[in-house]
Amino acid sequence: MKRRILVLEGLVLAVAAGVRFCAAWSISKTGYSRHPLVDAHTYWAQATALSSGRDPFVDGFYQPPGYPLILSWLQQLGASDVWGPRAVQLSLGFLTTVLLVVLGRRIGGRKHPWFGAVSGALYTLYPSTVLFELDLLTPAYTAFITVVLLLLVAPGVAKWRFFLAAVLAGLASTLHPSFLIVSVAIAAVAWLSADQKWRGVAAVLVGLFLGLMPITQANIDRFERFKFTSNNAGINFYMGNNPDWKRTSFLRPGLPFRQLALEAEPHKRDGFARNDYWVSRSLAGIAAEPHRWLWALATKAVWSVSDTEIPRNEDYRCRTRAGPMQWLGFRLIRYGVVFPLAVLGVMVAWRRRPDADFAVLAWLALQVPVVVFIVADRYRMATWPMMCLLAPLGLVALRQIRVGVPALVLGVAVVLPWLPLDERTQEDPAWCAHVEGNLSYMDGDLAAAEAHYARAVTLDPSDWSAHVWLAETLARRGEVEQAIAHLDVVLMGFPDSFPTLRSAAKLHARNGDYAAAAELMIRAYEVPGDRTSTGVRAVRYLLRSGQDGRAREMLRRDTKLAQRWASAR
Repeated sequence: MKRRILVLEGLVLAVAAGVRFCAAWSISKTGYSRHPLVDAHTYWAQATALSSGRDPFVDGFYQPPGYPLILSWLQQLGASDVWGPRAVQLSLGFLTTVLLVVLGRRIGGRKHPWFGAVSGALYTLYPSTVLFELDLLTPAYTAFITVVLLLLVAPGVAKWRFFLAAVLAGLASTLHPSFLIVSVAIAAVAWLSADQKWRGVAAVLVGLFLGLMPITQANIDRFERFKFTSNNAGINFYMGNNPDWKRTSFLRPGLPFRQLALEAEPHKRDGFARNDYWVSRSLAGIAAEPHRWLWALATKAVWSVSDTEIPRNEDYRCRTRAGPMQWLGFRLIRYGVVFPLAVLGVMVAWRRRPDADFAVLAWLALQVPVVVFIVADRYRMATWPMMCLLAPLGLVALRQIRVGVPALVLGVAVVLPWLPLDERTQEDPAWCAHVEGNLSYMDGDLAAAEAHYARAVTLDPSDWSAHVWLAETLARRGEVEQAIAHLDVVLMGFPDSFPTLRSAAKLHARNGDYAAAAELMIRAYEVPGDRTSTGVRAVRYLLRSGQDGRAREMLRRDTKLAQRWASAR
């Protein structure tokens, strides 16, 4: 029996390695292998800035700084392109599978030694697991750290292991703040399992304090603010907790998000003040209409366990709909099937299987931010290792289920992931076309980029960013009038879009219409912020269009602009 289990585990690990090798080969045949997109692009840009000695966190840690720091260390070690971090993350995914096999074996014990193989197989055969490992995003690291915490925290272990787990959770909060909630689960297990309960909890608190010290001290030293983590929790909380949360939760990157962010008046508030603004605005809305907020939470709770992918910015269905990565879109393991098994595992494990107590608590703790903030697969993946560990317990319990409360709970858990969802959660062909346009543009294939962007705006005329990039593509191909028309579409919906105003002004100037260029550049100059260089361009366009008086008036009203104009001449 033992030999057969070892063979089964070996087979699971061989499949885990093989799937990742094939996934790496598949993505290498696409543009995704060369160009990180959306948040991945931001992380890579921040890491590049750090590696070159520049500071991407001048206004505070808007996003948790841990991941860009890791990427910058990899760059300094020689990872000049995205394949270095991708290889590390695929390796972490394989190691996570190995550790889940070990943990599952420990939970299953002698009676159910196959738990480890099943846990490892569930983890590695769920397509989202590998897709996130291929991207420059945090789930590969957070899943690995979570499983390490599961190994450290167990009933009856020495207090130094609780201490070490808390240190690790504190440090990991620089990757994702939800580890602060996981630390509560660590403290709970310390209380439940230690003979001297308060000493166990004290060890956790001391460890958490030390783990949080680096980023907290950095906030104090650099920004004179006492803060444990980053500054983007406020806007993320608002996006998922306002009367229009279904729209804001699915805002695409670029101009739609920028328009929302401007409501916090960034020219008046620094990153910390903007964070406070979004939190207070969210709480005021909740206090005004608590019933709507509770309904939103209930809706998100259903979404958070849905078998449907819940995308926000990166929709991996676009990547796997055709081509070399299509096989990764086949869901051999489905979220909706594993979820009820994990729920049943919780019911049979809690307090009766002490080895699984932390898995139960950690799952519940990590599920909270998924519901309270924004429901997206990137965050749901944080709960996946625990589900993989608890599902085998549920499989065993299926044979023992009886009519009553457990059967009722199981019935709800079976139905819940398959309930119909809002159409926003469905695959969006317009976004897929937009992404293909981005890849073609970055590859320099302007004809293909134009075709993809044109399809995107045809399918979704409100996709401002697609209009902007289509305009940029058309302008580079010499079709200036058409480019201006697409920028006009954006300015109708977002009249204060600074980059769009500047781009439209430059295109009008390129077309020889300096009067129109001047009007647009003046509008850009009047957008709040330091716009001195934009003012210089506006003055130049005014002079070229024969509006000398208006140019002199602008210079008279803005001393800094006048000085810059004098030096520019």
